[in-house]
Amino acid sequence: MKVLVSLKYIIFLLTIFSCTKDGVEDINLVQNKDIVVPEKYSALENVQPYSVPDSFPYEISLTKVQEYGDSEDFFLSGSRSAGGMNFISSFLRFAVGGNGTVFLANNNQIEAFDTLGNHLKTLGREGRGPGEFSNFHPLFTRVSSNLVYAYDEGLKRVNIFNADSLDFSHVFPIDLRGISNYLDIPSLHVFFNEEDLFMISDSLALIGVRVPYQKAEHGGMKSYFIIDQEGDVVSESMISFREHPNNSLVLLIFGKKLDYITMPFPSDSYMKIAFDRNFNIYSSEGEEFLIKVYNSEGKYQRSIYYEFDNSEFKKEEIFEYDKYNSAKKERAQNYDFPKVWPAVNKLFVDDKERIWVSTITDDEEHFEWWILKNNGALMAKFQWPGKRMERNPIAGDVSIPIVKNGFFYISELDKATNLNKVVKYKIILEKKD
Repeated sequence: MKVLVSLKYIIFLLTIFSCTKDGVEDINLVQNKDIVVPEKYSALENVQPYSVPDSFPYEISLTKVQEYGDSEDFFLSGSRSAGGMNFISSFLRFAVGGNGTVFLANNNQIEAFDTLGNHLKTLGREGRGPGEFSNFHPLFTRVSSNLVYAYDEGLKRVNIFNADSLDFSHVFPIDLRGISNYLDIPSLHVFFNEEDLFMISDSLALIGVRVPYQKAEHGGMKSYFIIDQEGDVVSESMISFREHPNNSLVLLIFGKKLDYITMPFPSDSYMKIAFDRNFNIYSSEGEEFLIKVYNSEGKYQRSIYYEFDNSEFKKEEIFEYDKYNSAKKERAQNYDFPKVWPAVNKLFVDDKERIWVSTITDDEEHFEWWILKNNGALMAKFQWPGKRMERNPIAGDVSIPIVKNGFFYISELDKATNLNKVVKYKIILEKKD
């Protein structure tokens, strides 16, 4: 019988990551104890309330320095927009190594580029052998602990490469039977999306799994576990939350699939999850600008709260914006629509432990990004193109930007060519006088 250990202890033993200090000066913003946190969060301990200042201590500018995408030598299958040739992916899935190498995912291979955009090497190819892929859609590439990895849905395994040498390392099989045994439910009732897979070492993986309820009104539970190469669970569940059916991967009623509702409307269980490199967990749910922080064992630590003027939600705009078949429309008509959009659209933590949050405002053409110190103090804001009406609430936030080594990387659509590309921007963060 295996002994379950904490992720924090695992990381300590493996010495995977080293801590770095934020290079920006401390900010003199203070918490505002006069702010009244919504009553539904009254049971939360250690809530850090902030008010939004009239001005911010830092100014940010982003200067484009490099683009990555199709070339004369190869075509990236995920680079076409949803209205173009490739309807599976309307963005590029990418990752960035510690030395600035950019990895763009293709159907059954990964293209590596140096910091100047020069193509370095193709990782993997179509096939069933070690380091080969048998996927039916573009890979989902990530970098962690100097490993480049991508899940092969066809073969139910992860191919792992060295981020520096770009050589193939080994295969990590994904077997959900260990989790189903741990949960004491049939393995057919356990699902996961590849974006919920994180390698924390060459022999351990953090995986978020979904267990759908047999009811239409809610989408089941999502929980994160650590598994080893044999598929056995080696840690307690880190965090669990109930999903709304719009956000659920699979909905079952006595074994029958329900139609998805791909409408971009929010729900009270619209959960955003992010991890820092020590695998502390940051989550946001519901309407408020409230970010909960958990340690690497899934134990609640603190919350960051900001007063936020939510944008009004009008269901008529949703129905006007998109069209649905009769089954989806019938389900949507019965949906209990919220009155406002949630504050938080996307959430991630950069390599300096700063928290980046895109917020939903009345602006239909932009999201407003907030950059926070890890303690929650607001450093700067900036506008970035994006339409809230095109949000995909079903496991779709794979286009989240990456901030590393002072650069901002994001997938963008070139309207002239109808192709997606990854664009690299230099971040200039200057303290105001």
